[in-house]
Amino acid sequence: MTPDTQNLLQKEQTKQKRLPELSYLNVLFCIIVICVHILSEPVTMLDKLSIQYFVTYTPWKLFQFVTQGFVFLSGLKLFIKDRSDMNAGRFYLERAKRVLLPYLLWVIIYYLYFIWIGWYSFSLSELFHYIIAGDLVAHFYFVIIIAQMYLLTPLLAKLFKKCSVYIILVYSLFISVLFGQYLPHVLSIISPDINLWYNDRLFTTYIFYFIAGAAIGTNYDTVICKLREARALIYSAFVFFSLANLVLSYISISAKAYIHWCDTLHFAYSVSAILASLTFAKGFADKHKKLPKPISGFIKAADSSSYMLYLSHILVILIVRRRLDNAVSDIGIRLLVTVFALALFTVAASIIWTYLKKTVKYRRI
Repeated sequence: MTPDTQNLLQKEQTKQKRLPELSYLNVLFCIIVICVHILSEPVTMLDKLSIQYFVTYTPWKLFQFVTQGFVFLSGLKLFIKDRSDMNAGRFYLERAKRVLLPYLLWVIIYYLYFIWIGWYSFSLSELFHYIIAGDLVAHFYFVIIIAQMYLLTPLLAKLFKKCSVYIILVYSLFISVLFGQYLPHVLSIISPDINLWYNDRLFTTYIFYFIAGAAIGTNYDTVICKLREARALIYSAFVFFSLANLVLSYISISAKAYIHWCDTLHFAYSVSAILASLTFAKGFADKHKKLPKPISGFIKAADSSSYMLYLSHILVILIVRRRLDNAVSDIGIRLLVTVFALALFTVAASIIWTYLKKTVKYRRI
């Protein structure tokens, strides 16, 4: 077999089956986002000058690249397949079934729970607002972001055919840095009456990450080889930006000094963290070709159910914390109980969801 034939075969295999490193990344990001929401209570409640706060704040802050990571991974997984001749209507229908319908279901579930515990009274217009804005619960904004990326996907597929990937990346970088940080300010200059509250869920804030993932997906094997060759530099950059981002953001948030360019630093940190995560995941996949069955089984189950876990896990946190409110005030104990409950939920939900999917697939056959 010639080298060219081997490369073509490798690319075809890449497009047909899920690469283990992408599964590892998906599960890792899912665990990280759950950790961010678990740590949100102690970060909010602890004294900002205490040691306990810094110990809690450190992982919470370093995990803040996870939304960008999910957007990046979505672009990569989409464009690792050939999208040059995609059918836009079929693509939108598929994404609506896989992404929007579960989102609608879970918005309704959360809304009914809030009505049941007395936080809200039913209003159809209010429910419609929560669905469109994604602000009923903290994590729903990601679905609004990714839905916008899916709307742009057919256009991006055409751009990748006609334009240089590097030019598209540069323009998307400009858009994300400029509009992600300064769009509300620019609009307020144009008209003081304009208050943009939802800049964090506009595609302009995250478009660079999606296009970067798409760019890597279209040239996956080549880029991965270059990342592996430059892994020492990538890991060094990650460590540098991690320390800089953590220390300077802590100084800023503890009111010791305001550092106005922390957002730009966080952007650089997010890019370095994503590249380091992808490089590590690929290295781990190459080194551990076959994991023990319990571990590989859990990863497969968690990967398959990651979106459901993402949508549902905050409901578990809300229920546990509500139960603890009248019984436990110690932040450490509340944290441990929440972690234990979510660990059980994650394992159980992953197993049940995988079983249900297999059952449905079997019945279809």
